Amino acid sequence: PRTGAPPLRLALAPGAFVAGTVVGLTSAAPLAGATLTLQGGEPLGLVATTAADGSFAFEEVESGSYTARYGKADQS
Repeated sequence: PRTGAPPLRLALAPGAFVAGTVVGLTSAAPLAGATLTLQGGEPLGLVATTAADGSFAFEEVESGSYTARYGKADQS
């Protein structure tokens, strides 16, 4: 996950669908290959990777409170 970036906290209803687009902080251009993780529910550590257009989705998320974190897929 990106150092110093605040996590996004979510409270979800049963069967929630979480989707969005990740964009650059300064350019607002879509970011491909970013890794997003939802932590705090069951199953633990749901992971999605953004597509070429920056989009991502988590389907059928169980109810509960989650913390969303993100980072680059390739750190090299």
